[in-house]
Amino acid sequence: MAGKFEALEELLDEAIELPVPSELFPDRKIYKIPRPNAKDGLQIEKITNIAIHLANGGEDINTEMLDDDEERDLYKMLLGEKIYQQMLDDKVNWVWLRHASLTVLMWVSSGLNTAEQFWAAAGNPELLARNRAERRQKQRDGSAAGTSTRGRASTSGTNRGRGTKGHRPRGTQKSPGAGSSKSGS
Repeated sequence: MAGKFEALEELLDEAIELPVPSELFPDRKIYKIPRPNAKDGLQIEKITNIAIHLANGGEDINTEMLDDDEERDLYKMLLGEKIYQQMLDDKVNWVWLRHASLTVLMWVSSGLNTAEQFWAAAGNPELLARNRAERRQKQRDGSAAGTSTRGRASTSGTNRGRGTKGHRPRGTQKSPGAGSSKSGS
């Protein structure tokens, strides 16, 4: 017996809209970029996986994976021929064309949230890393708030610094060598 599924109106976001400046539109023009077709999507995923493999293997991120023609073809594939040609006709600067294309790559390969972060960071890896670090810190701060309350409560008795289950560094509370002796043995 086969499973029955309802028809979906929309599986994922069908397009993203990017505000890009150009010579003809210095105040920015919104380009609505559709999701790539299945054939192009498979090719984009293949290229993305190769890039991830190179990066995980310690390859320099600037290693040339594609020659200039292949890179232009990738951007055309990501943006779609119509939007790619519109950007050229609108005299979009190379940096913006590249950033828009790579934002679409992030969207296709990792989802809308990642694409939005990439766009906002202007593709700068340091800003992306800083954004990730800030999110992680907020998560730690949020969970640390709960554990720090328990930690403070545990210091009210004779077992100062014990019973916190590793939630608070203990090294600053003990005198040197205090951890090497056992009490009550």
